[in-house]
Amino acid sequence: MSVDATDQRIKAEDLLLAAKNFEGFKKNSKLDPAAIAFLTQIADDATVDDVGNLSFDELAHLAHGFWCWSAKKRPNTQDIRLYDAKSADGRALGRDILEICGPDSSFLVDSIMGEIGAQGIEVRAMFHPLIEVTRGEDGQRGEDGLLIKESMIQVHLPDLPPSKREAILTGVRETLDDVRLAVSDFRATKARMVECIKDLSVAKTKSSNDEIMEAVSFLKWIEADHFVFLGARTYEYSRNPDGSIANDEPNILEENNLGILRNEALSVLRRANEPTLLSDKLLAFLQEASPIVIAKSNLRSRIHRRSIMDYIGIKRYDENGLVYGEDRFVGLFTAEAYDRMVRDVPLLRRKVEHVVAQTGFAAGSHNDKRFRNIVENYPRDELFQIDEDELLRIALGVQHLMDRPRTRIFVRRDRFDRFLSILVFVPRDKYNTDIRAKIGNVLATSYGGRLSAFYPMFGDAPLARVHYIIGLNPNDHLEPNVEELEHQIAELTRTWDDGLEVLGEENKIDVTSFLGNFPAGYKDVFAPAEALKDLVELAKIGADGVNVRAYRNDGDADFTLRCKLYKAHDPVALSEAMPIFESMGLYVESETQYRIKCGDKIYWVHDVEMRTNDSNPLDSSAVDASFESAFAAIWAGMAENDGFNRLILKLGISWREASLIRAWARWRGQTGLDPSQPVQEQALADYQNPL
Repeated sequence: MSVDATDQRIKAEDLLLAAKNFEGFKKNSKLDPAAIAFLTQIADDATVDDVGNLSFDELAHLAHGFWCWSAKKRPNTQDIRLYDAKSADGRALGRDILEICGPDSSFLVDSIMGEIGAQGIEVRAMFHPLIEVTRGEDGQRGEDGLLIKESMIQVHLPDLPPSKREAILTGVRETLDDVRLAVSDFRATKARMVECIKDLSVAKTKSSNDEIMEAVSFLKWIEADHFVFLGARTYEYSRNPDGSIANDEPNILEENNLGILRNEALSVLRRANEPTLLSDKLLAFLQEASPIVIAKSNLRSRIHRRSIMDYIGIKRYDENGLVYGEDRFVGLFTAEAYDRMVRDVPLLRRKVEHVVAQTGFAAGSHNDKRFRNIVENYPRDELFQIDEDELLRIALGVQHLMDRPRTRIFVRRDRFDRFLSILVFVPRDKYNTDIRAKIGNVLATSYGGRLSAFYPMFGDAPLARVHYIIGLNPNDHLEPNVEELEHQIAELTRTWDDGLEVLGEENKIDVTSFLGNFPAGYKDVFAPAEALKDLVELAKIGADGVNVRAYRNDGDADFTLRCKLYKAHDPVALSEAMPIFESMGLYVESETQYRIKCGDKIYWVHDVEMRTNDSNPLDSSAVDASFESAFAAIWAGMAENDGFNRLILKLGISWREASLIRAWARWRGQTGLDPSQPVQEQALADYQNPL
C-alpha cells in the first residue's frame, strides 16, 4: 500500500483506482463525482495504522458496501448498522464495521466515539466523509430531489461477540436520539434563556440590585457561546396559605420541555424520577435570596463529551417578588468557559472578590497573590458551585498546606446531598496511579458511596491534587470522621522510608543516612520496624566483626529459628557460618543477603531461616540469647565448633556451660572412663535429663 511519506496517509489516487472495479461507485461508466468526494475523504482520514493489513481493494470493498447501503434511507434520520467485515470473496477481515448515515449535525462524531469508548471498545479506524447528495421523497439518492449535506461515518472495531454488538447498537441509537433532540431544540433552548434573562432583569426579588445584575451578566455570558445547551424544563410550585412554598409535587410545564428534557423520565437533581415532594434542600434553595443556582445534574451527557451535565436553575418571580417556579437548563460549559480568567467570568469574579476581601491580606502582598493563584487554579466546576464560606475555608487550608506540604483532604458536600466533592493533596513524589486508586476506594467505602469521577492535576507545587467526586444516595450514607479519614489516607501515601523516619524519631535513632538506601527487595520483605532493629545491630559492627540477631516471625513452626548476620564491607562467607549452625543442630533452609549503602560505607545483612535437625521444638525465649552469644564466641574463636554446641539449644545453656561440659567429657575420655568424643556428644544430645 503506497503512502504519503510526510504523514503516513494513504494516497487517494490508489483508493480511487481500486474503486473503479465496483459498479456501485459509477455513473455513466465513470466514477460518480459524489462517490469520488466520498472516497477522497476516506483516504484523507486514513493512515497506515488505521488501515492495518487491509489492501486498497479491501478498503474500497468496504467503502462500496457503505455507499450502496446508504443509497436509499429514511428521510431526516440517522440510519445505523453493525456487521462482521468480509472481503469481496467472503474472507473474514478480522474486524466489525459500524456505519451511520444521515443529515449532518453538530456533535455527531464526538458523541458516537464517546459512546464506543464508554463501552470499553477500542476504535481501530474512523472515517467521516461529508458529502452533498440529492435525495427524492422516497429517500433514494439520485439526481432529483432535495440537496442534502450528509454525514457518513464508518468506524472500524475489533471482532465483537453478539451481545456486545447489540449493546453498541443500542447505545449509539440512544446517543443519536439525544443528539437529535438537543440539536433540533438548540435555538429554542437559547431563546428560552434569553426570555429568562429579560424576566430576571425586571423581576421583583429579595436580592440586591447588584446581585441581580451580576446574575443577569452571568446568564448573558453563558448564552454567548460559553454553554452547550442540551435541554430545558420549567417547573411551577404550589404555595401554602401563608405564602410559603408547599411541599407538594412540582408541576412540570410539558409544553416548555426542550432538548433531552423532552423525556420526562429524566431527572435533573434526583437519581430516580423527579420527586413527588420537594426535598428540604430544594425548598431551602427556593427560599434563598440568590436568583440562580449552579450545580451538577444527575445526568451524564451522551452528547459532545462524556461528563456529568451542569445544571443552571433560574427562579421565576411573581409581581410580589415571591418565587413561584423555576427554569432548569442542563448542558455543558464550553472549553472557553474553563479557560477564561476568573476576573472575566461574571458571578465568579464577584464571589472571588468577596472571599479575597475576607482574608484580610494586603492587596498585592505575597499572601494575596498566592491566595488568588490558588483560587484561579481551583477546579472551575467547583468555583461555579461552591459558596463563599466554603471557598474561603478550603482555599485558606490549601494556602497553609503550601507552607508545610503533606497529605490533606478538603470535603465539600453537594447542596442536594447527591455527591461529595473532595480535594486530596498528596506529596508529588508519593503520588502514583496505585495510590490514586486506593484513595478513591477508601473515600467511596468510608462514605458508603461510589467513585463517580476523579481529576488529577500537577502544577509547580510539591503537591499533586486529585479532585474526587463520590456519588451518594441522598440522606442514606455514612458520615466518617474527616480527621480520621485524612489520617487513613495519609497512611496510604506514607512510604516505607517515611515509616522508618517516624520510627527513628520516636526512638531517638538517627536513620537519616539510611533513608532511600535500603534495596527494594529488603523493603518487600521487612517492615520499617524490623529495619530499625537491623540499624541498631549495624551500629554495633566492628571493623571486621560479624553481629548476629535471632528472631522468629509470626506463624513460624516451633522448630524454626531465624537469624540475621551483619557485616561491613564484604558479605559473610557462608562456608564459615554454615558449620557453626550445623554444630548447634540446625539445618539451613534458606539465606538471602541484602547490600545496604550508607554514604561511602557498605553493609551486608544476611537473613537466614533454619530448623532443628530432629524437628524438635525450641524454646525461643530461652535459646535466642544463648544462640547469639554462642555464634559470636565461636566466630571469634573463643569457643570450639563441635557437636557439644548442640546442647546450647537443646538445654538452653550458654556457650561457656557447653565449654565446661566439653572439658569434663574430655577429662573422662582421657581417664578411659568414657568412649570417644563423637559418642559422648551424641549420648549427651540424646539423653539430656542426667545433665
